[in-house]
Amino acid sequence: MKKMTLAALAVLLNAAPLAAIDLNFHAGYTTLAMRDLNRMNDAIYGYEGVGRSDHLDNGMVLGLDATTPLEAAPWLALGLRGEWLHSNQGRMDQDYDDQHVHDLASLTSLLFGGKAQEPFLIDGLQLGLSAWLGYGFATLYQDASDPNQVLQSGLFMGSLMVGELEGSLTYALGPQVSVAFSGGWRWASAGPLYDDQHKPLVDGAQALRNQPAGPVDIDFSGATARASISLHF
Repeated sequence: MKKMTLAALAVLLNAAPLAAIDLNFHAGYTTLAMRDLNRMNDAIYGYEGVGRSDHLDNGMVLGLDATTPLEAAPWLALGLRGEWLHSNQGRMDQDYDDQHVHDLASLTSLLFGGKAQEPFLIDGLQLGLSAWLGYGFATLYQDASDPNQVLQSGLFMGSLMVGELEGSLTYALGPQVSVAFSGGWRWASAGPLYDDQHKPLVDGAQALRNQPAGPVDIDFSGATARASISLHF
């Protein structure tokens, strides 16, 4: 997939003269699946727990798109998206037996894709659809306190494929500036993540019960909502 992304970029850069360059700065909110991680922390907490169990299930996204409209099809622009995602803090505080787990996750991705836009209803307003595909680097930092020293602490990492699909509504403030609101979905399942000793993050709830502890699947998939400003050169 990496070779395909680089090849697509090379074709783009060597294509016929392109009309312009658009820089789109976006920021917004995202949900995060993280089912395995949250299930693990809930299972450690248990029904009789004294404390709290808060899910890691949302975050913020910041990004930059650099695209160029095709001269032969000005309604279609191709280019790159760089994006950074940072989660809320997930936590499990089991005061009854002094077990605590705090989690933070991040995803940095570089994607290749395209945006299609058409006029909509009034002058200056456009309805769009974009699709992106590429690679990301994920991290999960788990800070665990456990008198039995079973729960893991450390930084767990891994790479993954990332895909995004979103619709947008754009309004031109002038020939060189426009604003937009967009929403969509990200596909980004990382599977197990590993520390610097190549040991995976395993299910702490199973380990505490002296059961075989399998790796935890870390899933950054989720819905997105963004606001953005574009500069056209």
